[in-house]
Amino acid sequence: MAKAPRKIREPKAGSNGFDPAIVAKLVDRIEDLDDEKASEHGAYMKRCADINARRLAILDEAKARGVPTRPFKAYLKQRKLERKVEACRENLDDLVDREQFDLIRHAMGDLAELPLGEAALARVGMPGADNPGSYA
Repeated sequence: MAKAPRKIREPKAGSNGFDPAIVAKLVDRIEDLDDEKASEHGAYMKRCADINARRLAILDEAKARGVPTRPFKAYLKQRKLERKVEACRENLDDLVDREQFDLIRHAMGDLAELPLGEAALARVGMPGADNPGSYA
């Protein structure tokens, strides 16, 4: 279905067709919102910097307690990625989609990381049953 052509208003005599007072008000409103957005962004970045400083303090504490930094960070990253992977499945709208997702993962060899695979491993006492994702 074709869209109807836009109506073009005829410009007023002696102008470019726009009321300067209206355009100025619109520009002011947009610029006010841009300023508000920049202020919010600055506040957000400050909060993030505070959180990052606290996170760094915990990493420093871990290092002071003898926890090796690089493996510790790698472990944290792995946990974050595992949560993302699980969220991919959980974000599917219905049970049928989740089951089909599981079938695809099973076809690709990821059975041990699926709920059914974890249950099967737990039943036979295989490694990885108590640590999902560690036996693939």
